[in-house]
Amino acid sequence: MKTLNALIASVLMFVSLQASAAVINKTQAETIAETAVQGGTVLQAHFDRRDHGIPAHWDIDIANPGANPTMEAAVWVDASTGTVIKIIYQKL
Repeated sequence: MKTLNALIASVLMFVSLQASAAVINKTQAETIAETAVQGGTVLQAHFDRRDHGIPAHWDIDIANPGANPTMEAAVWVDASTGTVIKIIYQKL
């Protein structure tokens, strides 16, 4: 029974940490990203948690940033602060 209680406590702690790490939700991150590149169309957005000195963030791909039909932008938005970490522009 002690092992089961320890396991349950560990799972609850993990779930709690996951929830507290992302206070910016997907919709908010998409809006922040679109604003950062002056518009465009969100192609996809996914949550990325890395341990390489980069905070947990949303990675949002946007087509036609700034009404440029030949470009795509990848925008990283910090999941806890909403700050834009990085913008990478690529030609299509």
